[in-house]
Amino acid sequence: MPDTTLPTPRPELSAADVDAVFDSLQEALYQKLGSMGQRGYVGKHEILGVLEHEMFQLKKAINEEHFGLNPVKNELLDIAVAAILGVACIRGGVIKA
Repeated sequence: MPDTTLPTPRPELSAADVDAVFDSLQEALYQKLGSMGQRGYVGKHEILGVLEHEMFQLKKAINEEHFGLNPVKNELLDIAVAAILGVACIRGGVIKA
């Protein structure tokens, strides 16, 4: 059921759409790992820098409406990949406090 408390109700997402995004995310993640040579980030500030760069790219893609939604989707995937790699580096002990 859509949330009717917002000025524009939020649409519902199907499980199939969410599953498809996880498939795309996994593909993007392994593609990034392949290009990085299975290496992680060197520190928290590198993670922040990568995320800030990807956010800049997302803002640029949103403002360039004539290119459609595909660049926006790609930048969102890049942000998700950067975040996952950052968490993996912290979890794996590559980055320490």
